[in-house]
This record gives sequence, structure tokens and C-alpha cells, in this order.
Amino acid sequence: MATSNPVWRAVVRYLQSTRNLVGSALGLLGLALYGVGMAGRYWLVVVAGLYLAGALATPPDRDIRLADEIPAGSPADLRARLDTLAAQLRQYGRAMPRGALTRFDAISRLLTDLLDRPDELSMHPEQWYLVDTTIRLDLPTSFEAYLNLPRWFTAGRLLPNGRTAAAELTSQLVSIERAVTAAAAKVYDEPGRRIVQQGERLAARAEDDRAK
Repeated sequence: MATSNPVWRAVVRYLQSTRNLVGSALGLLGLALYGVGMAGRYWLVVVAGLYLAGALATPPDRDIRLADEIPAGSPADLRARLDTLAAQLRQYGRAMPRGALTRFDAISRLLTDLLDRPDELSMHPEQWYLVDTTIRLDLPTSFEAYLNLPRWFTAGRLLPNGRTAAAELTSQLVSIERAVTAAAAKVYDEPGRRIVQQGERLAARAEDDRAK
């Protein structure tokens, strides 16, 4: 069965959910009771009842969606999306690992400064693309993936790469910040050269005046 099937994806999400884990744990308890002779002939009802009780009593996992697949039309549009993302993340502040929002704010300042220079940014298509994908996809997807994990998972369980979810999110934010910083350096390279040229021009003029 193809994993792109929406019904199959829903089944997989439920099997991985906290509700299913809690219900399964209580169902196993029912089997244990049957094993010691306490469930009697109605053990199937006991197991099913315990499973349902656990599943229904457990709050559903989050289904947070932050990423936006639709390309931005202008720097103003991207700025609005960045502001919206910032407001959304503030709502989940208590669920964030320490330092995550501080890192986001640093990245946001870099992005905002670039978006406040639309003429200069438009002269660098590759950097415009990076700013666009960072705001619409990279930042929201990283936070989205973390926030949709169950609390018991983010409390300390290790990912396949040996990191905690918090450490992985921090690593991704560091990579994003480096990429945005490099993009900003390229955009500001020409203005930087202009100020150097201005300094050289003024120094040369002062030298000419002293020589007269």
C-alpha cells in the first residue's frame, strides 16, 4: 500500500500516537489480568475496555501546521508571513526547548533586515530564494516537526541520530542562521564595497590637498 494514501497516513499517525500507546499499555494490563486468572471468560471485553478507556482518556496529539507551500509574491508578503510565524511560535513558547525562540529571534532580525532592502535583495535571485524558502518552509517545518512530537518523546528520548529532539531542533536552527548570515553577506557585499571606495576617495582627496 502506498504511503501517499491519506487513509494509510492517518492509520500510521494513530498507531504512533500517544492515545494508541496508552490504550495498548492498558490492554496489556488486561492480558496480564487474564494471565493470572482475574479477567475470567470475559477477558476480551476487559482488554478492549481498558484499551478504549486509555485511548479516550488521553488527550490527542497535536497536529500543528506552520509551513506554507505557496510562494511569496513580494518582500512585504514574506515579512507578513514572518510576523505571523513569530506570533504562532510565541503561542507555544512553553513547549519550546530553552534558547529556541532566542535563536529564532536572531534569525528573524537577519531576515527582516534583508526584507527591508527589497531593491538590493531583488538583485540577488539566489539569496531571494533562500530568504523565501527559509521563511515559508525551513523555519516553520523545523518548529512544526518538534512541536508535533509527544511531550514524553521530547522529554529525553533519543532520535535515530543519537540526539534529543531539542538538540536536533537547535542544530537545525544553527544551520539556518548560518545560511541566512551567508546570504546577507552576499547581499551587502556591494554596499560594503561602495563605502570602502568612498573612504579611499576621501583619503585620496585629503592627500591631494596636503600636497598642494
